[in-house]
Amino acid sequence: MTGRPTPSRIAVRRLFLWALALVYLIAFLSLLVQVRGLLGAHGILPVAELLDYVRQRVPDARRFWLLPTVFWLDASDAALLAVCGAGAALAVVLALEVAPALVLAASGQWPTTSKCSRPMIRAAAIPRSRRPQRARWTGTRRCPQRACW
Repeated sequence: MTGRPTPSRIAVRRLFLWALALVYLIAFLSLLVQVRGLLGAHGILPVAELLDYVRQRVPDARRFWLLPTVFWLDASDAALLAVCGAGAALAVVLALEVAPALVLAASGQWPTTSKCSRPMIRAAAIPRSRRPQRARWTGTRRCPQRACW
């Protein structure tokens, strides 16, 4: 075996990434339509008011751990729409298979807490030209059978 992926594996990988990108695209576009009414300044639960409430109750840096969100930087309606647009754009980039590992990492879907995450992250960070022909698991611990993330 040469270590090259077979055509069927490439096809399955491509199909999975396209399906995932389609789900992300639909989710972010549907949220784009609804985000101002749900989380906007005059929405059902304005995110700015929620963040102010948490800021008053937890004045130190623990609030970022308790409520991790990019909206600590800006919670305006424009920021909400920008995040939805960025998510849709990342979905399109994922569908085009441009650096899928980086897109999944940016969206928070890259597994970082499992026993197998370190080899996967290292493999994604290594340029293709420097990757070994065949990667082998040499550890004694087995990866869990169920998803860890």
